[in-house]
Amino acid sequence: MEMDTQSSDSTSGDAETSARTRPGVEIVHRRPDFGDFEGLPKYWAGGVPQASFAVSVFSLVIPEGEKFFIRTVNALRDRVKDPELKADVKAFALQEAAHTRAHLVFNKALGEHGYDVDDATRTMQRFFALIEKYFTKRAALAVTVFAEHLTAMGAEIEFRFPELSHRVEPRAAAFWRWHAAEELEHKAVAFDVYKAAGGSYFTRVFAILMVAMLSFFVNRPMIRRQIRGFKRVRTPDRAVPMKALEQAYPDLPRRLRRFVIRYLLAYFKPGFHPWDVDSRRSLDEWKRESEAGSVVYS
Repeated sequence: MEMDTQSSDSTSGDAETSARTRPGVEIVHRRPDFGDFEGLPKYWAGGVPQASFAVSVFSLVIPEGEKFFIRTVNALRDRVKDPELKADVKAFALQEAAHTRAHLVFNKALGEHGYDVDDATRTMQRFFALIEKYFTKRAALAVTVFAEHLTAMGAEIEFRFPELSHRVEPRAAAFWRWHAAEELEHKAVAFDVYKAAGGSYFTRVFAILMVAMLSFFVNRPMIRRQIRGFKRVRTPDRAVPMKALEQAYPDLPRRLRRFVIRYLLAYFKPGFHPWDVDSRRSLDEWKRESEAGSVVYS
């Protein structure tokens, strides 16, 4: 699927040095130990079944997604000349590899609640294999760039909307906030490599449409199967209705919807850069709480 062009996005400054726009944030390779998540409740996300299911399915697709992200960035790393960006590419790969390993452990615990981990793995392997077969290297990297934008948005939501983390199982809460923080640290790496490789605005945006269509046909059946498995396994856990969360925080849906729309639309600006949203406050918050917590991020 050839949809690349030679022109680059019309951004200010040299794309090759855009990594330097990162405001003093270091991309750190950590090796936290969250244990094996034994006894993780089925409704681990605040007792809300819908939230627990949605985030759990997201976790199921993460390992193959992280591997794909690493491959697409590495496929064009030879186009990078800036030493700082080269170092960032290595740090990016180390962080994403750590996320892969951690989510494999988390997903094993999810398997106890009816999730078919192997089914999700096979589906995502097929999904990413199709992208790498029919997309150019730059178009495949454009998919990673947008995916990194979505994960950065989710990470910002994690820190900016603490109501959503209310009553989340403590181990899961620490695990997801670590992942969110590292997504913010490296959120611009794929974009900067894409720019260094001469990636165009057209490809960056058009790739979203193509991958959305592919996802509809490849991934939707797997999600349906996960729903059936989730419903099939009974649990003594008490479910908290979604309405209870809405009643406790009546303005939450409006604020969350506004944030998501603005964050998504920012991606379509020709001069977009991931660090247009300053994530330092979120990262500082996580560093303070991680220093005070029981998990060692060695």
